[in-house]
Amino acid sequence: MAFAMVPWVLGRLTVAIDAPVPAEAEVRVQAWTLGREGRKGTTRAALYNERGEPLARAEALWISLQRDDR
Repeated sequence: MAFAMVPWVLGRLTVAIDAPVPAEAEVRVQAWTLGREGRKGTTRAALYNERGEPLARAEALWISLQRDDR
């Protein structure tokens, strides 16, 4: 079962800000899936400045609203 095929709710979001993010700055956002265990899914994301230096990072725990036995 794919992440996109069922509804999910956010269980936990942890964010670390490594450097200030200027309001007018161009940034790059990268996000990826770490994996899934039962109804729980984990994702991460990072924010980088134009030189590729990390500005912020996050990890999220998602809970599927669809039961595994369906």
